[in-house]
Amino acid sequence: LDAGVHEIQIGNANPFYVMCSSGGWMIIHRRMNGRVNFDKTWQEYVNGFGDFDGEFFIGLEKLHLITNFTRHELYAAITFQWGSPAVQYDNFRIGNSKSFYELESIGQSSGDNYINVLQRNVNQKFSTYDENHNTLSTRNCAENGNGGWWYPRNCGEM
Repeated sequence: LDAGVHEIQIGNANPFYVMCSSGGWMIIHRRMNGRVNFDKTWQEYVNGFGDFDGEFFIGLEKLHLITNFTRHELYAAITFQWGSPAVQYDNFRIGNSKSFYELESIGQSSGDNYINVLQRNVNQKFSTYDENHNTLSTRNCAENGNGGWWYPRNCGEM
């Protein structure tokens, strides 16, 4: 797909909009300037929030549909003052609502190991401050204000 917003339909699901980059990647999560608070409820993470022109999260249900329809790669990049390390995973897939959108697979990684943070999150269920599904920690990792995530043992780093 070309860069910009596109309507897609997966199987029998209702059509929805996605944002694509100029490199052909579908953007599922973007944080830039802190204008959008990512400390959201479970339902907000399920549905998605934000604005394609700024910061947003596509939504867990849409992400489940996308990653289970066909095999998908995940490209993650973080911009720092000193550079933009990136990592790519070759088989990104999350479960459905009954599994609490468990991070089922990321596949093999390539790129900067500095930000290769998802390996330890595989098989973790998604958690938010109001719905803690992390069974590996004695506390709710999402309560720290950073937002929902597939938190690893002892909350780890995102």
